[in-house]
Amino acid sequence: MNVTKIFDIILFQNIVNKLIKKIFKSTKKLILKLVKSRGSLHQIALGFAIGVFIGVFPTFGLGLIFTSALAVIIRFNLPASIIGGAVSTNPLTTPLCIAASYKIGELITGTKINLKITDSEFVYYVSNFKKFGLNFMIGNFVLSLCLSIISYFAVKAIIAAYRKKHKKLN
Repeated sequence: MNVTKIFDIILFQNIVNKLIKKIFKSTKKLILKLVKSRGSLHQIALGFAIGVFIGVFPTFGLGLIFTSALAVIIRFNLPASIIGGAVSTNPLTTPLCIAASYKIGELITGTKINLKITDSEFVYYVSNFKKFGLNFMIGNFVLSLCLSIISYFAVKAIIAAYRKKHKKLN
């Protein structure tokens, strides 16, 4: 291995490390805003869960519009929903959610998907796009629903513990 390749690898690792640190730092700030939010435990947890659902589910850039409309109808904490969407959609979780969506859809529909595409298979995937898209959407719906349910109870417990702890301190 020559020196330039080693330098490129080190540079790439530094960029990735900085990106990961930045994501964790901003996530920590968002979570602190979340636990300090006003409103009932249910409103905050429901808002966060809906944000997670819409953040994971492919809304094609319309997530904030959907979330805002739902906030008016269902009455949940809109800032918590925005935080839930921001936490669930980042460069670390998105590839995992995409792969998991395909695999879950594969289990439900029984249609196998090989995520490694070669040039000769590309035509096959394009001609069967409807079948693979259906796998993805079904899997993504199930994944979004499961993650939002888990996040509802997790956020509700975290905020309850935070409020209990800070109530004793005051």
